[in-house]
Amino acid sequence: MKKLCLTAVIFVFLLLISNGIQGQTAQSQLDQLKLMEQFLGNWQQDVGKDTVFVWEFQKFGKAIFANTYNIIKSQKIPFSIVCYGFDKELNKFKGYSLSSDGGYGTWIASFTSQSVYHVEAVQNLNPDIIYQKIDCVFESPNQWTMTTFNQDGVKIAEVKNSRVK
Repeated sequence: MKKLCLTAVIFVFLLLISNGIQGQTAQSQLDQLKLMEQFLGNWQQDVGKDTVFVWEFQKFGKAIFANTYNIIKSQKIPFSIVCYGFDKELNKFKGYSLSSDGGYGTWIASFTSQSVYHVEAVQNLNPDIIYQKIDCVFESPNQWTMTTFNQDGVKIAEVKNSRVK
C-alpha cells in the first residue's frame, strides 16, 4: 500500500511539473509598436509601365497612418488613407482603410516575427469573418514583400516595395 501511495504521489508530482513547464513560453513577446516603425517613410512598388504605387507612412502620436496613391505618367492619383491603431489587450493592430472611391476595408494584424507582419482582412473588424490574408516580409530595412492570399490560402498576388530615399 505504501509503494502504491508513493508511486501515485511521484506520478502526480511529475504531472504537475510537466504542466507547469508546458505553460511557460520560451519566447518573449514582440514589441509590436517598435516593429511597426519599420514601415515609416515612403515606399513604392512598380505596378507597370509608367505606373508606380506609393505608400507614405507617418506617425500620428502612437498610431500610424499612410497615404497611398498611384503615379501614372507623372500624374498623382489618390488611392486610400490607411490607419493603424494598436489594441493593447489583443497585442494586435486594428486597421481601417478609406479608398478614394468611398469604399473601406478593415483588418487585424500583428508581427509574428521580427520581419513578418501578418494581416487578416476581416469584415467590419470581426475576427471570425476573414476574407483575405496578407504577409508583409521585410527582407531588409529598404525592401519588403507583400504576399496576398485568398480565404482558402491560395496566393493571389505578390509585390515588392522599396524605400524611396
